[in-house]
Amino acid sequence: MRKRSVLCVWILAVVLSGCGGADGGVAPVGSPANVAPVSNAGPAQSVAVGATVTLDGSASSDANADPLTFVWTLTSRPPGSNATLAGATTTRPAFIADVAGTYVASLVVHDGQVSSAPAAVTVSVGSPGNCGLANFQSEAIALVNAHRAAGAQCGDRGAFPAAPPLSWNLALGQASLAHSEDMVSFNFFSHTGSDGSDVAARATAAGYLWSSVGENIAAGYPSVSAVVGAWMASPGHCVNIMNAAYRDIGLACAPGTPSNSFSNYWTMDLGRPR
Repeated sequence: MRKRSVLCVWILAVVLSGCGGADGGVAPVGSPANVAPVSNAGPAQSVAVGATVTLDGSASSDANADPLTFVWTLTSRPPGSNATLAGATTTRPAFIADVAGTYVASLVVHDGQVSSAPAAVTVSVGSPGNCGLANFQSEAIALVNAHRAAGAQCGDRGAFPAAPPLSWNLALGQASLAHSEDMVSFNFFSHTGSDGSDVAARATAAGYLWSSVGENIAAGYPSVSAVVGAWMASPGHCVNIMNAAYRDIGLACAPGTPSNSFSNYWTMDLGRPR
């Protein structure tokens, strides 16, 4: 039976030889014909919006064992994406999947004489963890920053003055989504992940270099306004949202399944960078 809603807070020489002639000398053997190298762009990937995608061309090969050089190209991006490849001439370039949709990267390797045929890899980027709610990110930022601008009474934790606005952070959003999806996958509700991680470890794993981090979680709420309102009405969660030290925010909602205790799982991560 599903519960309605709940909240929680947490502060590689080739040797050649030949047969001798009548004089027993050694006849030189010609070099083997050069064979074009084969590029391998790695397996297809599926990631969430905001994730750093690392491509892998290490399985590319050359029959002559010649050293290879790499040239990657991002040949297709979803509309609105500004993704660019970093390290496009390395074995493992990367880009940030900034928009949901399909990305295609192409790899050509060269052995110093000839180039390979191109190999392609597809990266599918899912919609952000928004539980299908429209204007998810903009509404969350607007609501949270409105509360911070006004100041708040956080129950018995006292009155908090106006605080600087927060900026949306992709890494914190990724960390938030990872935790919400973890709670769905393993049907639990806790700040401690199924692998024993806490918010600090998850933020670090997502690439957020923090000096301080905090987290609010909730489950079963139907909208951004409902969950933010519930957090503001809960002293500990309110304190997290009003913490003037924080500068960045990420929020995610992952829908539950019939086997989950709740209809959805929310995670808000807040942080201040180093």
